[in-house]
Amino acid sequence: MAESTRSVFISGSRTQNQLSQEVLDSIDAIIDQGIKVNLGDSNKGVDKEVADLLRLENYQSVEIFTINQKPRIAIEKDWKVRYVHPDDNLNGQEQQMMKDRQMANDSHWGLAIFDPIKKNRFGALQVSSGTLRNTIQMLLQGKSVKFFYVFEDATRYHNLKGEEGLKQLEALIDSYQEEKLTGEEKDLILSSRGVNKDDYPATIKRDKIFSKFTDLLQSELQLTDSEDSDFQQTTLF
Repeated sequence: MAESTRSVFISGSRTQNQLSQEVLDSIDAIIDQGIKVNLGDSNKGVDKEVADLLRLENYQSVEIFTINQKPRIAIEKDWKVRYVHPDDNLNGQEQQMMKDRQMANDSHWGLAIFDPIKKNRFGALQVSSGTLRNTIQMLLQGKSVKFFYVFEDATRYHNLKGEEGLKQLEALIDSYQEEKLTGEEKDLILSSRGVNKDDYPATIKRDKIFSKFTDLLQSELQLTDSEDSDFQQTTLF
């Protein structure tokens, strides 16, 4: 099959080491249609899991984006590598964000795998902000994102696009306050640093995600409005 002129940016957390069947089915559809996959080079989490799957399927229409002289994952002979030159004035995380922004700009649509919250090494709750940021960036560009997320221990998804997609994403995040959490997740939330143990765990979770979403959206809107931005937005259709 000839390589499609369309491309998809697949993103997700570095802490997520397993792809759900729903995500696997979507990637199978991408492969069947010959759509080019734009992927980061993390050797942990979603990047690695997707790269391993594409390698297993002998899929050739893949471009790996990296800020490193040598990508952190093994590259198949037919895969392309895009070196995104990092700004030396930025820290490591900011350089990775610069790479992700380039991937969002260069892709026609996105597939995001959102693992809502984890407890970080300091014992505090942490939102998967990179996946949220990538989704917001693409929606602000009027692009479509298939947004996978975990709710009540099951994988769900929404097809989001443009301004309406941002409203749907906000409503989706708001719905976490109604989630019926497992006992394990309740314990994880209430045992985390900085939380009020008297608050309802689902509300704590919702507030944490919603606060991050609001901060990221405001940051991206400011960047979009900045005439000094190095990144020009494009529309999908």
